[in-house]
Amino acid sequence: MSTVLLKNAVLMAPQDDLWELRADVLIENGKIAAIEPELDAAGAKVIDLAGQYLAPGFIDAHVHSDHAPNYITADMCGVNRGNTAVIDAGTVGPLRMDEYYQRSTLNSVTRQYVLLNAVSPDSTKPPVLERVKYEYYRDAYEKYSDTIKGLKVTASYSHVGLIGVPLVINAKEICNRLGLPLTVHIGNAPPDPVDFLPYLDRGDVITHSFHNKDACIFYPDGTPKPEAAMARKRGVLFDVGHGRASFSWSMAQAAFNAGFLPDLMGTDLYKPNMNGPVYSLSAVLSKMLTLGRPLRECIDIVTRRTSEVYGLEEHRLCVGAQADLTAFRLVDGKWDLADSVGEVRTVTTLIRPTMAINVSKGALNITETTLGLLD
Repeated sequence: MSTVLLKNAVLMAPQDDLWELRADVLIENGKIAAIEPELDAAGAKVIDLAGQYLAPGFIDAHVHSDHAPNYITADMCGVNRGNTAVIDAGTVGPLRMDEYYQRSTLNSVTRQYVLLNAVSPDSTKPPVLERVKYEYYRDAYEKYSDTIKGLKVTASYSHVGLIGVPLVINAKEICNRLGLPLTVHIGNAPPDPVDFLPYLDRGDVITHSFHNKDACIFYPDGTPKPEAAMARKRGVLFDVGHGRASFSWSMAQAAFNAGFLPDLMGTDLYKPNMNGPVYSLSAVLSKMLTLGRPLRECIDIVTRRTSEVYGLEEHRLCVGAQADLTAFRLVDGKWDLADSVGEVRTVTTLIRPTMAINVSKGALNITETTLGLLD
C-alpha cells in the first residue's frame, strides 16, 4: 500500500479526545502511523487539507444499496458522498444474500453491511408471515456474519397491510435466537408504534422516528408517548431515517426541545430522494445542526455511536487504527432545504465532505466526494 501524508487538517474525533486540533496524519500500510503537528515522510503522497476537518469515517446507518430500479450502489451512498461505510436497511432478504453479496458488496469500495429484510425472505414477493422463517435467516447469518448486522422489519400499513405487529414479533424472535438487533420502520398506521414498542429492548432501533404521521411516537408538543419513553429507558434507540416521507422539521424540533434526541442519524437514501429532500448524510447532519444539535454530537453519532450499535469495526482517529477517515469543510451560506412534507427551513452551515479514505480489498482508497453536494 502507498504511504500518504495528510497535512494541516483540523482533527475532530470525540472518541479519541481530539477536537479542533491541527495536526498531520501519516498513513502507512493502511494504518495510521503517526499524528503530530508537523510530519515529513520521504516518498509519501502528500494531501494538503488546509482549511478542512478530518474525522473518523462517516457511517450512514440507513441506506438502500443495490442495482434495482429504485436503489443506488453502495459507493453512490458511501464514498462518493464522503462516507466510508453504509448499512443497508432491509433491501435484501436472506434468500437473495448470495446474489447481493456477489453483485454489490464485492464490487464496492465502501464497506457495506446489511440488515436483512424480515418482511420478505427473497425481498421481492408481498409479505406473508408464514414465509419469514428462522432457518432462512440462520443460514444466511452463518455464511455472512461479517456483513449481516441485524434484521429490519417494516411496520406500516403502506408496506405490509394489517400484519405489522405479527411481523415485528416474529422478527424479534429471530433476532433473539441469532443475537442480533432489530430495526423497525414506522410509518402509516396501522399499526401504531405503541402496539409493538413493548416487544423491543436494548439495542433495537426505531427508524423514521421524527415524522409527523398519525402513527407518531410523539404528542404534537414533542413529548414522547409513554411507550416510547419507556422503550428509551430500556435501551431502545431512535434513528432519524429521513427518507422521502419520514422526516418533519417541526416534529423533530418539538421532540428535540422536549429532550428526546436522536441516537442515530441515518438517511434512508435511495434513488427517489437522492436529489432531494435527502441528498446525503452530510445534508441530514446539516439539518441536525440547524435544529441545534452540536457538531461534536453529530460526528460522534455517525462514527463511534453507529459502529457500536451495529457491532462494526471501530472508526478511530488514533495511531494504530485502520485508515478510515472522512475529510470535510464547514461552509457558511444559505440553503433552503425541505423536509419530507414540504416545510422549508434555511440551513446556514453546511457540512461538505471532500474525500473518503478507507482500506478495501487490500488497497488504500482515496475517493473524492462527487455526489450529494449542495454548494
